[in-house]
Amino acid sequence: MVWRGNWRGEGEEMGSVKVVTDSASDLPHDLANQWGVSVVPLYTQVGNETVVDGPELDREEFGRRVAVSPVRLATSQPSPGLFLEVYRRLAEDGSTVVSVHVSGRLSGTFQAANVARGMLPQADIEVVDSGTGSMALGLAVLEGARAAARGEGKEAVVTRIRRALQQTWAFFAVGSLTHLHKIGRLGRLQALLGSLLEVHPVLYLENDEIGLYDRIRGERAMVPRLVEIARSFIPPGLPLRCAVVHIRARHLADQLCQEMKRVYQCVEMIMTHASAVISAALGPNSLGLFFSPPLEG
Repeated sequence: MVWRGNWRGEGEEMGSVKVVTDSASDLPHDLANQWGVSVVPLYTQVGNETVVDGPELDREEFGRRVAVSPVRLATSQPSPGLFLEVYRRLAEDGSTVVSVHVSGRLSGTFQAANVARGMLPQADIEVVDSGTGSMALGLAVLEGARAAARGEGKEAVVTRIRRALQQTWAFFAVGSLTHLHKIGRLGRLQALLGSLLEVHPVLYLENDEIGLYDRIRGERAMVPRLVEIARSFIPPGLPLRCAVVHIRARHLADQLCQEMKRVYQCVEMIMTHASAVISAALGPNSLGLFFSPPLEG
C-alpha cells in the first residue's frame, strides 16, 4: 500500500527563479503554496507500507502511527527521476531553478537532486546542500522564495538562502530514547535507563551534523530549556524569526510559541507538525526550536 500526495508547488508564475525543496524541510504546505515552493517528498517505510510525505498525508495521524508501531522504521530519498520531472516542469518556460535540500550527510536527497540536474543540462538549475534539516532548512527556503517573488535573480536568491542557513540555530528535544533505539540509533540498555529516568536528549543540527547539546529530565523541562538555549545565543527583546516543530506534542509547541513571543519580538512565528521522515527519526513527544535574526535587505 502506498500513500501518495501531490508534491507539486503552486504559484509558479511568481518569478523567473523557482524554488524547490524536500519534505524534510518541514515547510508547512500552505506556506509552500503561498510562496510557490515545490516540495519533493521523501519516503518512510512502515513494515511493508511505503508512506509518501505529500500534502495529503495527515502528519499528526502518522505521528500517532509512529508512536505505536512495533516495527522498525526506515526512510529513503526521492529518486532522481522524480526530481527530473519537477525540474522539467519548472524550467520549461526558461525559468531558473534553485533546489535546496536536507544535508547530504543525513540523506541521499541532495545527491539524487544533483543526478537529476545532470540529466537536464540545458536548464539553469542550482542545487544547494543546506547542511541541516527540518525548519532550519524551511526558514532558509522561505527567504529564498520571498526573494524570488520580489524578482531577484538566481545569485541573489542563493546568497539569501545561504545567509539564512548560516544564521539559523536548530535544536530538538527528543521525547523518547526508546524510539531512538527502535530505529537503531541507541543501545537497548541506554534506551531503557533513559526512559526510566525520563531523560530527554536535546540535539543540535549544524554543519551536516546532529549532536547532543544537553540532557533534561522530564517533559516539563523541555520548553524552559529550549527558551534558555535561545537566550544563550540571542539576547532577549530582539527581533527574531522562529519556527516550532513538534511530533504529537501540540501542547508543548503552544507553550514554546508563547514563551518565545514573550521573550522576543517574533517578527515571524511558524508552528507545524514534523514531516513523516522527521517523525520517524525522532519519535513522538519531540519538540524543535529554530530561530534566526531577520536578514537585512
